[in-house]
Amino acid sequence: MSNKNIEPKVSFWQTMPGCLTAIGGLLTAVVAGVVALSAAGFINAPFSATATPYSAPATVTSSNSNSVVESAPVVINTTTPPATSTIAHPTITPRQPIPNEEYVDTDTVEQNMHACPIGFAIAGVRADKNLLLCRRVMRPGEEGFVQTILDRNTVRSDMHACPTGMYMRGLRIDQNLLLCSYDSRNGSPNDWQTEFEDVGSVDYDMHVCPASDNSIRYLTGIRADQNRFLCGIHNP
Repeated sequence: MSNKNIEPKVSFWQTMPGCLTAIGGLLTAVVAGVVALSAAGFINAPFSATATPYSAPATVTSSNSNSVVESAPVVINTTTPPATSTIAHPTITPRQPIPNEEYVDTDTVEQNMHACPIGFAIAGVRADKNLLLCRRVMRPGEEGFVQTILDRNTVRSDMHACPTGMYMRGLRIDQNLLLCSYDSRNGSPNDWQTEFEDVGSVDYDMHVCPASDNSIRYLTGIRADQNRFLCGIHNP
């Protein structure tokens, strides 16, 4: 008979590897159960890929007491960046030039004399046929800035003329009357006009102040008995 000690037989689950295996299986079962319950909607997922917006309650202190009154919370969304604001800059539109426009007028009457309409100046005269050449000196829509006077006495360059800086818009030779106008936005009218004398320029079968591509020209004075014009130059 053998004298060797007989060691008792130990179960696998009582050994260290067996214990670790049992614990691992238990954790696996717990995780699987949580996942299944979360997917079914019975519990909230312990981890979420989307950040939860933070709501910071706003508080207001009553002016009549030291108590603090809670008001509606201010929601700060931490997942959406603020929109970039765009500042609209005003568009600067350049001032349009005065249109190059002229026509022969036969019947416009103002203050009991033949005249060009507001916005135009006399650029030529045919007295024996009652014709006026009217040339545009204002932009359409600016007629409200035109100021007009009736002149009887102004003399310049030995002829009846409009006051310095004004242009002729109406004419009554038999009564020595001139209808004189100017742009009220220009302040002192004589700051924006020069003059020259003309005795022979003809267009539209009448004596005229000659047209120019770089300026607007019109009558500022007249000596009908000598067929002499005083012509103003407006550089717009």
